[in-house]
Amino acid sequence: INSVWVWGELGPMTVWVTQGGFEDKEESKDQWTCVHEQTHPESREVLRELRLSVPIVLLPGQSVGMYVHSKTEGDEQIVYDNQRKGHADEFLEIGSGKAHLVNLPFSRFGSQGQHWWGSPWRQRREFVGRLDYGLRWLLWNPDCNKNLPPAFRSIVWTLMMTRHDRARQSFLWHLETEMLFYIINK
Repeated sequence: INSVWVWGELGPMTVWVTQGGFEDKEESKDQWTCVHEQTHPESREVLRELRLSVPIVLLPGQSVGMYVHSKTEGDEQIVYDNQRKGHADEFLEIGSGKAHLVNLPFSRFGSQGQHWWGSPWRQRREFVGRLDYGLRWLLWNPDCNKNLPPAFRSIVWTLMMTRHDRARQSFLWHLETEMLFYIINK
C-alpha cells in the first residue's frame, strides 16, 4: 500500500500501521509505526493523497491495522461512514474499523484535557476514501516452491517430470525447459 486518500477538514495528518490488526491497540502508541506525517489543506469535494513514507507490505493471509488521524479539533476531520459491509477485491480485503474523535492520537482526551462522555472511539465505522496499492507477483523457482500452494507444487512436479528421458512420448517433452518455466510463471 503506497498511499491513502481521504477527505474532510484534514489539517495535520498522520497515518500509523500495526501488524495483525488494530484490536486492543487503539490507545497503545508503542505498538504502532508512523508512516505519514504532513499537514494537508481541507478538502470537501476531492480526495487528498496521504503518501506513505514506507509502503505497507502485506504477504498472503497477513493483516495490518491502519490508523489515519488528524490533529484538527472537531468531528469532521476525516470523513467516514457507518459500517454497511466490508470491501474486498481479488487481492485485498478492508474490514470495518473505528473512528477516533480526539485530536491527540491514541488518546482518550483532547488537547484541552476534555473528557469525552464515554469512549472517543466510534465502533463499526467504514473507511471512505481510496488506497493505492500494487502487487508483486511471485515467480516460481526451486527456492520459493515450498511457499506455494500444494496443488500448484503438484503441477510444477508434473511438468518437471516431462524433462526426464522416460517422458519422450509426452508432447510436453518436446518443449524447451524455458517454455515450461514460462507456462509455470504465467
